[in-house]
Amino acid sequence: MCGINGIIYKKEHPSINEIAKMNSAINHRGPDDEGVLAFENILLGHVRLSIQDLSKKGRQPMSFDGNSWIIFNGEIYNFKKLRKNLEKIGIFFKSNSDTEVLLKLYQTKKEKMLDDIEGIFSLVIYDKIEKVIFLARDRFGVKPLYYINFNNILVFASEVKAFLPLINALNIPWFINQRLISEYLVYRSNTGENTLIKSVKSLREGSYAKFFG
Repeated sequence: MCGINGIIYKKEHPSINEIAKMNSAINHRGPDDEGVLAFENILLGHVRLSIQDLSKKGRQPMSFDGNSWIIFNGEIYNFKKLRKNLEKIGIFFKSNSDTEVLLKLYQTKKEKMLDDIEGIFSLVIYDKIEKVIFLARDRFGVKPLYYINFNNILVFASEVKAFLPLINALNIPWFINQRLISEYLVYRSNTGENTLIKSVKSLREGSYAKFFG
């Protein structure tokens, strides 16, 4: 289990302290390592539970060309097969991680990569060239991914609690969705994209989303 976080602004310049606070809120998901990355208007954060490639080459946010960056939570069961297929078409690898396989697969196939993946995951890829933020989740929704899109700001995280340090700093609207309380009390969760917090959405299982920033 790992944890991923991110903030994308369209106007403001982000503070790296904000992503550090998000990482801290979910550091129980990744006790082995922590990474943060700041661009002009984008912050990415990751807390790592090391499983594949325990070396520093497996650190996230990950990039080997500076143009595409990935943060990933999950396990890809067929990543060795995917790697071999990519190597056959001339793709080179610098680590032994399944994370790099996902990154190279995205660079090769974009969102069609999801057709090839067998595993449980939530991932975010920032395509610096095309200015695209790509979010995706596994078919069964095993690995969570939540997001808030408001006021020219996109915030996403593996857990809703990661948003808590930002409520005041970013003026995030934070109200209970009254009509979902009974469902939550009965099932201990909510179905679909809506959550107990009105402004917080859950990326649906087996789906992806693209944001342009």
